[in-house]
Amino acid sequence: MAFLPLGIWVWLQAQRIDALTRRVAELEMQLFSARHITKPAEAPSPAPAPQQEELLLTEVVPTDVLILDTPIPDASNDLEETLAAPPPAPPAADRPRMHSPLLLTEVTPPAPTQSEPAAPKRRLDQWLAESGLAWASGIILAMAAIWGVSEATKSAWFTPPVRLSLALVLGAIMLSASQWTRRDGINRPPGHPLISALLAGAAIVVLYATTWAAHGIYHFVDWPTAVAFLTLSTLALIGLSFLHGQALGVLAIALALLAPALASANLWPSWALTIYVALVSGGGFSLAILRRWSWVALVTIGGLYFWFFAAIATDDVRRALALISLASLGGLLTAFRAAAADEAKANLTWSAVRDVGPSIAVSVSSALLIWAWLVVAPTPAGALAGPALISIFHVALASYGVRERKIAPAGLVIAIGAVVIGFMAYLRARFFYGDLGLGFYPTVLVAAFSIFLCALYANPHRTGRALIAAAGAAGVALLTVIVATSRTDWHSPAAWAPLFAGAVLTYVAAWYAERTAQDRKTNTGVTWWAGASAALVLLGVESAFGPEFRTLGHAAAALFFSIGFVWRGWRVAGWATLSAGALSIAQALSPALIGPTLDGTFPIWGGLLIFATVAVFLFSASTIIRRGATNISIAEGLSAASVIVVLAGVFVALSWIAEGKIGVALDDFTEASLRVLALMAAGLTLLPRVHETPGLIGAWRGHVLLALGITYALVVAGLGLNPWWGGPGHGVINGAPTFNTLAVAFAAPAALAFAAANRLYIRQRTFGRIYAVAGGVLALIWLIMEVRHAFHDAEMASPETGLFESACYAIAFLAFALMVAVVARMRARRTLIRPFTEDLMHSMRSVSWAAIGASAFILLAAQHPIWGAQDSDASNAFSTMLAVLAQAVAGLLALALGRALSVSEQTDTARFAAACAAVLFTWSFGHCAIGWLHHRGYMDNGDAPYALEGIAHALWPLILVIAAAQLTRMAPGRETTRQYLFDLQAIWSAAIWPALAFAGLGLWVLYNPWWGVLPAQLSTPFGAVIAIAAYLGAATLSYVAPDVPHVRGMKWMVPAATIAYAAHIFVAVTLIVRWLYHRDSIATASAGEFELWAYSGVWAILAAASLIAGTRINDPVLRWIGLALFAVTIVKVLALDTARLSTLVRIGSFLGLGATAAVATWLVRRSRPAPGPGDLVTVTPSARRERRRVRRRTSQ
Repeated sequence: MAFLPLGIWVWLQAQRIDALTRRVAELEMQLFSARHITKPAEAPSPAPAPQQEELLLTEVVPTDVLILDTPIPDASNDLEETLAAPPPAPPAADRPRMHSPLLLTEVTPPAPTQSEPAAPKRRLDQWLAESGLAWASGIILAMAAIWGVSEATKSAWFTPPVRLSLALVLGAIMLSASQWTRRDGINRPPGHPLISALLAGAAIVVLYATTWAAHGIYHFVDWPTAVAFLTLSTLALIGLSFLHGQALGVLAIALALLAPALASANLWPSWALTIYVALVSGGGFSLAILRRWSWVALVTIGGLYFWFFAAIATDDVRRALALISLASLGGLLTAFRAAAADEAKANLTWSAVRDVGPSIAVSVSSALLIWAWLVVAPTPAGALAGPALISIFHVALASYGVRERKIAPAGLVIAIGAVVIGFMAYLRARFFYGDLGLGFYPTVLVAAFSIFLCALYANPHRTGRALIAAAGAAGVALLTVIVATSRTDWHSPAAWAPLFAGAVLTYVAAWYAERTAQDRKTNTGVTWWAGASAALVLLGVESAFGPEFRTLGHAAAALFFSIGFVWRGWRVAGWATLSAGALSIAQALSPALIGPTLDGTFPIWGGLLIFATVAVFLFSASTIIRRGATNISIAEGLSAASVIVVLAGVFVALSWIAEGKIGVALDDFTEASLRVLALMAAGLTLLPRVHETPGLIGAWRGHVLLALGITYALVVAGLGLNPWWGGPGHGVINGAPTFNTLAVAFAAPAALAFAAANRLYIRQRTFGRIYAVAGGVLALIWLIMEVRHAFHDAEMASPETGLFESACYAIAFLAFALMVAVVARMRARRTLIRPFTEDLMHSMRSVSWAAIGASAFILLAAQHPIWGAQDSDASNAFSTMLAVLAQAVAGLLALALGRALSVSEQTDTARFAAACAAVLFTWSFGHCAIGWLHHRGYMDNGDAPYALEGIAHALWPLILVIAAAQLTRMAPGRETTRQYLFDLQAIWSAAIWPALAFAGLGLWVLYNPWWGVLPAQLSTPFGAVIAIAAYLGAATLSYVAPDVPHVRGMKWMVPAATIAYAAHIFVAVTLIVRWLYHRDSIATASAGEFELWAYSGVWAILAAASLIAGTRINDPVLRWIGLALFAVTIVKVLALDTARLSTLVRIGSFLGLGATAAVATWLVRRSRPAPGPGDLVTVTPSARRERRRVRRRTSQ
């Protein structure tokens, strides 16, 4: 025990003596260098400067003017002892002449500087001789004394009194030796102060050891006597420290604080031990402050903390609190002792202790007090007054130190935090041991009020005011919340009254802090205090109001905060207003209000009145802030909050009505539709006006509500509860067409979306486009749903989709696209440079493509009256007729759509697509009409063509193409319309080929009454006449096919048309012969002898006619056709007639064929007269006309 303090003391003395020795050595070296200064070596002469062109000045300097380069003459009265001899003057040749110019490139060499000599380094042997040996002697003497006392106890002859006496004699000898060496050093300097200090310290250690042995080993004296001797030894050591320095003072205080431990501290009464340690610590602080000994102060505080933990270990809370308070108070007192002007440098100076010591002492003591809170918690009474009062004392001490600029602001923050943590630790620990007791709540409130006063009293520097305000506001608010939340009844006045009282206190603090703030609106200290006040108010509302009225309380708080915001201008008041508004919305939307209102527990009128009042409060707060021009964003947020509350009230009212409380129940679809309208109407109302410059919230609140409404309409009404394809609980639509729930669900939201687009299109085109598209989608859904409702009424969810119903959907798509195009054209006619008109002109093509694709898929594929996928059993003649007529209507709409898309002379793919769709729908309509005329409602059963149906199908495309081509060519129009006509002409010029081919395929192969795959039935003479007329009509149409404007492949069209024309005539004549022989059995009867002979004769006559005509008009195609017919007839006669005819008929056949061929040849020769002189070719008028016809067709 004695060796450790002695080692510390010896180390401190060695450090002090080493510092003094180095300082003396430095002073000696400086004195030596001042007396014997060596001359510095002459600097080498600089190298000659390179030759340069002289920079001439503008004026010549006179010879009698002193120039900077003129050397100064040597002084005659200078001191003999100089630091260095002046450099020799340059030769006369090197000095500049008076008439020579001043050269700017010449550099004057700097004057030589004298460096201070470095202090000599201390050698190891010197240190060992001066300090190391002293260290060793002191340690050896102390160990010898301790070892001697210890060995003496083992000898029987060496009685205890003798041992103690010799120990005292040894201490006295060592103390005398210490004084002798000290005086000898004073008389004959420098002496050895370290030896004197070590001897004095060793002597006192021997005295301490002797006292401890007399009490603890031999029990000669009791503990009070031992304490008295130890105290005397301490006083002696303190007195010696004035002679030998700080080290002995540290040793004295350390040993004095250890005296109770050496004198049976467990036997000491608590009050006696407390008084002793307090007196010793007081002496230690006094010594440290008087002598400015930093280590003494540190050892004193450390000893107090040691005895604090010792008291905590024995559950002696009072002593612990007293000792730790002394440590904080003593640490603060050190700040009032200024440092010496000539303070020596050291590891721990008094300046350092004075600057940071009080802050560290108070902070550490405040933190250690938490142990005291944990110690008192398990006691039966839970006595927390002591820790609470001492914690408050530390807060007050820190506040005073901050005010006097002795403690850093962080020290007060730690002290306040320790108080709060202490109460929380006590509350947590007390939970396991019993109730809190009646004294808990007053104590916490007193602590909160004390923190409030101390934070205001501290008045720190402006750099620390925000930190102190934050700590004070947080401490007051947290302690108040602890009081409120620890009550058994959260809603009792004992809970919410402290909250409102704390709000008042923190508001007063904010008002007080405002007086010293440069800018009260943004001052951080004001922000913390006012923010704590607002938070306590909001918590008080939660505690004081019931669940149904909390939204009203928060709205009232928002109104109150808005008034304060405008009045005081505090920034945090605006945040508090927004927070109160947000809490009001949360409470308004919570089940605590909505649930009881809907189930009848709370009256509906009361709930709606609360919603209305809350909306009024929030809107009033918004108006106050807006008129005060304080913060536009907060005003916008509050107004948006009022709208949300109104919407919540509307939703509650709708839900209450939907339950049938007023006698009329609403289904989910209708309720959802009304909610959509409420959301979108509110969003449209909150959209910024033209003259407004909204903030962030004002710019987005309307968009958010509109987006919610549109999304709700598309997801809930459009998908989830849709009357057609919705899931369980889908809507059931009753009522008249157009004026029903569908209008509320889709048409009205579409109108609101269009209104929003119209308002925003100039300023915010992106949002305007979004709303326009959303409105269009909703309008299209409404149109489709109305069509569905018209067909199924309340049974819209039935899986059946009729043929005419599907056609109506297609017509609806086309009508929607046509409407968009027409509106775009009408708006563009007035003025084209308008944002919505420009977008509409661009989007109408995309809409047209979508409508054409959807309608084509429905009418031409999925629900076609002939080959569609519909249920044929569900269709009838009337619905099928309507579906057929819908094809025609679709063709007209597509044609009109193409006309509406004709806005420029450039190529337009959408316009061409509309033209193609019109052609396809018209083509389909013709086939459907033919099918309906023959089959009525059974046209989609897949039956074979009936009567002349096949011939009509084969002939319809050719009739359509040729007739439409001629109408298109004759149609008038402007240049834009002419481009649309050109699109149609391009379609006809390409469609003539498949039409011509399909007519030939149908009339010759598929539907031929004799040999066709699906032969037409010529059951009556009238039918036969019609069929023959059809063939002749096909021949005529084929003949005029090259007249289609701009036909593709005109080079091949004329021969192809001529061949088709001839083929149709050939088949018609053949069928006439066949019908004359067999009538209605034309397809099944076998040919007789005369019938076969008739075919040969008729074919020969046709061949001759074709050959003669071709020769007359100089048409090689006709001639080849005639030759081909002759070849076919000859093959037929040779192959068939020879085998099946009788001899006479066969002879007649051969004679007739031969005669016909001869007459044809003779007529061909007669038809081409020989050329006259000078004219190689005779051109007949008919030939010229034919050539002109071919040229005309080729030019087209």
